[in-house]
Amino acid sequence: MGPHAITDIIPKHAKQNRSGNRAGNRLILLCLVLMSGGMVWLSMPSPAVPWLPLVALAPFAVALGRCRPVAGFFLGWLGGTLFWVFSAWWLVHGFRHFMGWPLPLALLASLAVFVFQGLPYGLLGLARGKWSDQTGREPSPLWCAAFLTLALYPFSLVLPNDFALSLHQTPLAIQVADLGGIHLVNLLLLWINWLIAGLVQSLRNQRLFLGHSLVLAILVSSLAVYGTYRIESLASADDQGRLLTAAVIQPGLSVRASGENRQPQALETLVFMVAQALEGSPDLVVWPETPGSAPQTCSSLREAGLPSLLAGSGTAIMAVFREYDYGSPLPAALPGRGDAASMTQKITAAHNTLWLVTQDHCAPAYRKSRLVPFGEYIPFSNQIPWLKKVFGNRLEYSPGPGAGVISLPTGIRIQPLICFESLFPDLARQGAGLGAIAFVNLSNEGGFRSPKAGRLSLGYSVFRTVEQRRPMIRTANSGYSAHISATGAVVQGTLVPWGTRSITQARLYCPKTTSPYSKTGDLWLWIPAAGIGLSFMMGICARRQFPV
Repeated sequence: MGPHAITDIIPKHAKQNRSGNRAGNRLILLCLVLMSGGMVWLSMPSPAVPWLPLVALAPFAVALGRCRPVAGFFLGWLGGTLFWVFSAWWLVHGFRHFMGWPLPLALLASLAVFVFQGLPYGLLGLARGKWSDQTGREPSPLWCAAFLTLALYPFSLVLPNDFALSLHQTPLAIQVADLGGIHLVNLLLLWINWLIAGLVQSLRNQRLFLGHSLVLAILVSSLAVYGTYRIESLASADDQGRLLTAAVIQPGLSVRASGENRQPQALETLVFMVAQALEGSPDLVVWPETPGSAPQTCSSLREAGLPSLLAGSGTAIMAVFREYDYGSPLPAALPGRGDAASMTQKITAAHNTLWLVTQDHCAPAYRKSRLVPFGEYIPFSNQIPWLKKVFGNRLEYSPGPGAGVISLPTGIRIQPLICFESLFPDLARQGAGLGAIAFVNLSNEGGFRSPKAGRLSLGYSVFRTVEQRRPMIRTANSGYSAHISATGAVVQGTLVPWGTRSITQARLYCPKTTSPYSKTGDLWLWIPAAGIGLSFMMGICARRQFPV
């Protein structure tokens, strides 16, 4: 922590206090961080009360505002790590399920993830202190929110976990995502938290208090006005787009800790539930990512009776199973049926594959391209082969070529997002650019053994719909399955609880519109980056001209 870190944590005006007072100040700051950690736990990914995300990080902001640079770094790093611990503790179960690791190793790996992902908050504490030292005054709430948003951005490219997810149940508050994506909502939510912290810190400064209050009122009211306008405009344009009727199957298949399916008759369960879903004459029936699924071929799907179920209908079925590639064709003289005999060949690659089945068509339609680190592949294992032996020598999945769009018999074009892929806005943006007018998320969070994991995945699906103004059909093995409109609202009666088996159906409106975010992506982040860089340069120049 460094020889001066402990003393740096003391407010500048209190350095003359005795050691007892300094210890008391440090305890207060730690309590503030823990208070924020508790509110993050209650907010992520579903808030206990709607307004809680607006104030959850305010105590943390107050604590950082009383720190020098080095102490701010360590206090911020501690806070960020705790936020991850409280909101994503279920990663421990994921390491045990996917990797088969014992509990101590799973705990250690999870802690490593939490510590790494907490770094951006430490960088904020360091930068805030440096800026304050250079300029002699506190940075504005917008400066802090912008810096933290930029610091979090590169980390979100690896493993997203945005605080903005706590707003996914409040569509009115997240409509601005169609302008700048989830990162813009994150910026605005952080700004609100830092403004509230500023109100607390400026109670004795009437001018500053009124200024923070005015900005806060304008910001909140602007979000409400824009949200109302976008929701009403989409509702009034219902007759200007395509309609998609989809049935979602949540089978609730049990999963062992080792990752193998307790129910070997998964395909039989699929056929049985599809027969029930077809009674509603949907355009599409969607089955989730299947836990521990055996590899499938079109022959096995035909033999299971899926195409015959679809006879005389225009319905399509989407299902996700494991697919194997084999290095060489079968010898012509090899006895037995082709699909069965292929199992005797050497497997050269495995894919997490979506199959599209209609009454006269069956084929792999999409291969998952964003794989789960350590769950579906070992990062850098191609460059460092011994990593496979260290982390587990299981057959790894190979990534597909990237975003893809599937055309249904009705002519509607859909982009599939398999499980983890719904966390990445750029992948959904690519699909919208390829002509998709709806998304399908086929998922399975059962291995994490926590409803919070399912809620987090649902939250990302909600944001993908608002960002691209495309409805989402989400199906999950354990929950939460849902039909999500282009406004980010879950269609009433379609949210299936965790751990239940159900079939739901709804008709979704697919707008004929392209959002600004779909066109520009995250380019807007250069604006706050330029502003922060300019503020540092001006601070340095001012200090050289007027040295303290």
